[in-house]
Amino acid sequence: MRGMSVAKIIGISILGILGLAAFGFIIGLVVMLLWNWLMPTIFGLPELSYWQAVGLTILSHILLKGPSFPGRHGSPGDSSKARAFGEKVRQKVGAPHGCWHHEPPAPPEPPTPPETPVSSGSDSDPEKD
Repeated sequence: MRGMSVAKIIGISILGILGLAAFGFIIGLVVMLLWNWLMPTIFGLPELSYWQAVGLTILSHILLKGPSFPGRHGSPGDSSKARAFGEKVRQKVGAPHGCWHHEPPAPPEPPTPPETPVSSGSDSDPEKD
C-alpha cells in the first residue's frame, strides 16, 4: 500500500464495500427467485419476500458453516483456547486424545442358536403320545 494516495485507498475501499453489497443483493435475489420458483410448486410452501430470502441465506450459512468471528482463520482447533476447550470436552465425553471421532463399535456377535434340550430316548418318542 506504500506509494498509494489516500484518495485511491478510500476509492478502493468504497468499491469493495459496494461490491460486497451488490454480491449480497444478488445472492438474496437468486435465493428468493429459486425458492419462489421451486418450493411452492414442489412442496406447497409459501413464497418468500426478498428479506426473508436474505434471512434464510444467513441462517443456512450459520447452520452449515458455523458463525465466523473476526480474526479467526483456519479450523476451530487453531487457537490455544479452542484446543483447551476441546480437551475439556474430550475429557467429559471420554473421546481419545487428539481425536474427536470414536472408533466405530465392533459389530455385534451373531446370536447363538437356542439350545435344544437333550432328552432320554423314551421321552422323545412321538408315537407314545
